[in-house]
Amino acid sequence: MSLKIITQISRIKKSIHNLLFWKPQKTDDISAEQFVRFMSESISSDDRVSRNTIKNIERTVCLLMTFNQTHQSSFFDEMYVEQFASWLKSKGYHGNTIAKHMSIIRTYYNRAIRKGLVSNVMLFNNFRIRTQPSHYSFLTPDELAILENYSDKMVEQNGTSHKTTHCLFAFLFCCYTGLRFSDFINMSPLNIVDEATGKWLDYESVKTHVHVRVPIGMSFNGKAEKILEVYNNSIEFFNLPPNPTTNRHLAFAASSAGLSKHISFHTARHTNATLLIYYGLSIVTVQKLLGHKNIRTTTGYCDIMDQTIMQELGKASFL
Repeated sequence: MSLKIITQISRIKKSIHNLLFWKPQKTDDISAEQFVRFMSESISSDDRVSRNTIKNIERTVCLLMTFNQTHQSSFFDEMYVEQFASWLKSKGYHGNTIAKHMSIIRTYYNRAIRKGLVSNVMLFNNFRIRTQPSHYSFLTPDELAILENYSDKMVEQNGTSHKTTHCLFAFLFCCYTGLRFSDFINMSPLNIVDEATGKWLDYESVKTHVHVRVPIGMSFNGKAEKILEVYNNSIEFFNLPPNPTTNRHLAFAASSAGLSKHISFHTARHTNATLLIYYGLSIVTVQKLLGHKNIRTTTGYCDIMDQTIMQELGKASFL
């Protein structure tokens, strides 16, 4: 069959589909400018989301405003959404970052539908938000030891108040406790509870609102508790620079320590989960310590090191 015939058949099929599934469209759909204004006004009245989520939404709004300044798009429709996603890609944004922004837009578009501001309820049915598997780094016990030794040297040279030293100790604290950045910066001495079994970290997750308790006196031989003692249990320990700035300090510390692996603050949470599995904790216990609602989320945080495989095989009895 020739290419010309195949093309004609494809056009006929598309025409039949359009005739069968055509629906009249209202002419009063929201404009791109009006939709961005709706998002901006909705942010300030939404008290159900965390501070970090609000920052993400504000970032999406800023990108939409920039896009609107450089593109002549009248209505917020399928073409606008496709062009905005392509524009983000042309700016070098990662696929999952694009998916995050598009998901935020979809959430507010659905709100606009419920408020009767738009009529095209099929818009995001025709636009698929694609995500890619995320691969986060974690530290092995040897790599963690390298940073621990380097932190001691940093204290000797610069003291605990040095910004890079402070960020590194905060990172190590989260390697031992599994805290997110958002949870760490919302900590206070009130979240450190003395009980008969030792000190516990007791808090509600900023992101998931799950109540989490971590026995820091027992976990990782009490290393998190020792860090608190270094900082005299001061609330200043939990005051860090913004996440990107903190990550730059961590990258500098890792490089200075001779560690070739790239790390960010979130590496600490993955390190915590991976090493807890390595040290023999069950996935259910790790889920509880990380404050995950779904155990599948926990599974995504736990990498299985070669050492873990060898350790498990050493326990097995092949009879």
